[in-house]
Amino acid sequence: MDKWIIKKPKLDVENRDQHDRDHNNEPNYKKSEINEISSGLNESALSTNTQIHSQTYDYDIGVYVEKTCTNDEKYKILKNRWIPNEFYKFPISGRRKLKFQRNWLLEFPWLSYSEKLDGAFCVFCFLFCSKEVGKGSHISTKSLVVTPFCRWKDAKEQFRYHTNLEYHKTSCIVAQNFIDVHEKKIVDISLQLNTARLATIEQNRKILSSIVETIILIGRQEIALRGHRDSGPILSKVSNHNDGNFRALLRFRVDSGDNTLNDHLLRIEAMPLNRSTSYTSPKIQNELIEICGKVILNKIVSKCNEVECFSLLADETTDISGIEQFSLCVRYIEKTNSGSILKEDFLSFVPVNDVTGKGLMCTLLETCQNLKLNLKYLVGQGYDGAAAMSGEFQGCAAKVMEKYPQALYVHCASHSLNLVVSDACNIPIIRNSLGSIKETINFFRISAQRQSILKDVIHQLECETKKRRLMKLCETRWIERLDAVITFKELFVPIFFALEKIQMDGNREASKKAFTLQ
Repeated sequence: MDKWIIKKPKLDVENRDQHDRDHNNEPNYKKSEINEISSGLNESALSTNTQIHSQTYDYDIGVYVEKTCTNDEKYKILKNRWIPNEFYKFPISGRRKLKFQRNWLLEFPWLSYSEKLDGAFCVFCFLFCSKEVGKGSHISTKSLVVTPFCRWKDAKEQFRYHTNLEYHKTSCIVAQNFIDVHEKKIVDISLQLNTARLATIEQNRKILSSIVETIILIGRQEIALRGHRDSGPILSKVSNHNDGNFRALLRFRVDSGDNTLNDHLLRIEAMPLNRSTSYTSPKIQNELIEICGKVILNKIVSKCNEVECFSLLADETTDISGIEQFSLCVRYIEKTNSGSILKEDFLSFVPVNDVTGKGLMCTLLETCQNLKLNLKYLVGQGYDGAAAMSGEFQGCAAKVMEKYPQALYVHCASHSLNLVVSDACNIPIIRNSLGSIKETINFFRISAQRQSILKDVIHQLECETKKRRLMKLCETRWIERLDAVITFKELFVPIFFALEKIQMDGNREASKKAFTLQ
């Protein structure tokens, strides 16, 4: 460290009076104000950052010597001033074997010690003071500002002297303003002076708010944003074709009195060559949808982490484009004012490349970690019964339980029910019954006249049910097939009399078929 041991500059002693005279015209700050600013800047650092500094020197001010610091780095240095604990041993240097004293950091709130350089800096002057000060910038700043201070013999005297320098007082105030601006406690002076820019920012926020609210409304109603064509003016020329719900709702907002949006759209349409700030392009729509999705996803994840208990539900299938995908859902308890309710929410679609048990496990856990789900709260897994998911040794569930033993696997109840119903349909009685129901439903649905006869019979019998027509049996979705069977059961008596009427009054083919079904 000998290269840092320098002679005491004449400025410290011989030119002190001249140096003070050079700063007579600078602002005169009270000592109490400077102490208050200095102590306020480092109050949090004194109470929290007391552990031994690691070898990475994350907050060592010496790392930033001869380097231009970004605003984030400046803020990090100011808020994380390193103060070692009372057991830390500072290195000894020089013939007199002197060393830095920890109590100096507590006595001078602006002081920062560099373990890397074994020297002291004024953190405020280091970040915010120029290399030349005084009238005409004729005095160069060196130790404590540009180079580390290492003369421990004169330390207290130099620290007290530095505290009273005008450029140090100015740096303290600049540092305080910097922190307030960074923490958004005050508005940046450039924005305060530029009132036109502030007005523009506020106006753009109002415009964007109207557009975001429109997109959220469309999302809540589960309707598409764009139509067949989504281009051209929105207000001045209303096209005859459907240009999408998004553009239609923007026109509706304007008609309802949204003057801010109206002025914005008219201004954009008056400048056809400059539409970069319209905020209505498909690209901007997709970005806003993505942002809304991230906000919703973060809220769901936050709820799961708060209750400290959740289960994962996943199913792997091939989409229409031939890509294997995970559909990932989460099941958790949400606490409300009226009590706790069980909720199940969709999280994400995840492409899958490796469909083995281990590959699916890696994809599942990696996705949860990317979503910031705390997996130590994972208590359950719900998948189908495929070997890749439920295998006792090599399945995804078994691999997950190796890492998180409390995450018990349960075969998905809906999938189990679907398997049971599918197997039950192979029983001759059930199979024949569903076949008869299907033929009867198709018999009425293929003819408007027969449906009209069924409605008349229902009206004459004054049935309690509100159903007036039969539902078609779905070939794939069992829940819809169940609804069709329930409707058939409720209309069983009217169906019987309607078949009897068609048998007596219908044509030859219809009568024959009605008699067979009856």
